[in-house]
Amino acid sequence: MQNQGNERLFELEDERLRVLYDYQILDTAPEEKYNALLNLAVSIFRVSIATIAFIDRDRTWFKARVGVPVPEIERANTLCHLTIQSDSILEIPDIAATEYFTTIPMTAQMGVRFYAAAPIVNAYGIRLGTICLFSDEPRQLTPQERQMLHTLAQQVMALVELDAQKRKLEAENQKAAASAQRLAAYKAELNQLSYTLSHELKTPLRAIHNLAEWISEDLTEESHEQVRQNLALLRGRAQRLENLFNGLITYSRAREVTAPLETVATSLMLQQLCDTLREDHLVTVTLATDLPVIRTERPVLETIFSQLLENAILHNPGRAVEIEVGWRQQTPFLLEFYVQDNGVGIAPVFHEKIFGMFKTLSSKHEQERNGVGLAYIKKLLNERQATIWVDSIPEQGCRFSFTWPC
Repeated sequence: MQNQGNERLFELEDERLRVLYDYQILDTAPEEKYNALLNLAVSIFRVSIATIAFIDRDRTWFKARVGVPVPEIERANTLCHLTIQSDSILEIPDIAATEYFTTIPMTAQMGVRFYAAAPIVNAYGIRLGTICLFSDEPRQLTPQERQMLHTLAQQVMALVELDAQKRKLEAENQKAAASAQRLAAYKAELNQLSYTLSHELKTPLRAIHNLAEWISEDLTEESHEQVRQNLALLRGRAQRLENLFNGLITYSRAREVTAPLETVATSLMLQQLCDTLREDHLVTVTLATDLPVIRTERPVLETIFSQLLENAILHNPGRAVEIEVGWRQQTPFLLEFYVQDNGVGIAPVFHEKIFGMFKTLSSKHEQERNGVGLAYIKKLLNERQATIWVDSIPEQGCRFSFTWPC
């Protein structure tokens, strides 16, 4: 049983030392805040010797000291290792009255008669060190003085905790700075990729397209019609691949798309968009009469509406295109807009898929479609904690709705 008790004491001491080392207080330079606190104790208790000590495995190390000439003493040669054995103040009114205490080297060498110390304890009850008072005359603390000494020990612990939090914050700041550097490197890599797609890869595609066109122009009327068809198909494939590259570049830069806030009358903005569409398409657009005026990123919101309006036209072949735009206040800080058309509609099974990269319900041979538009505006919305969804069934049109911060 005795061996089990000793093992438990060793375990507790190892845990105490681990916590002490985590605070990184040992062997640090003197600091004014600790010195000021100890000088306050000297003044309050009218003593000439005092220390703020932390107890290592084999030594008592002084963070602050008054009347003690050395920065540390062997642990066994001080009374501090007795003080940290409980949460209570250890007070010895007259050291000379007990033979054991007179044999402690530190008290014997300094010729002190009175000793009082409060343990420095963290929030989890781990005793790290002491704040000690010494006097060359016997005395006894009053209840009020005992409380003051206990409070001073708490203040020492608060300083230690504050230093630990400061180190943690500095480490987090360094980590954040390192993450920012990695992010900057990642963005630079993406920009380089975009440049490669824009210039290095698109150049041979244009060359293929031009070569096919030149060969087609050089063909005589007697040339095989199948050859002409294959060359046209080759030009179409090259054009589609270039469109896909353009879409990928646009999508990759969505995170960087920002604009300053400005006051926007959404009715006027949408009317201008519709006027532009009517230049090339026969379309009827009905706008809600009470569209809001908001402070927002106009170019971004304009891009989203433009894409949805163009989609409504492209996916409504052979019909008189009719589009309706409306809105509602979803929350005090969130609007909900919708763009509804009378097009061919979308089956429910495709409602999620259409927002993926390169996803389109039209033929892959249609050069003007690259399947990036909806994915791009979804990413723009996600960057602003907003969402987009579609309600539709085949042959009954589509209603695209999206939220927008206001």
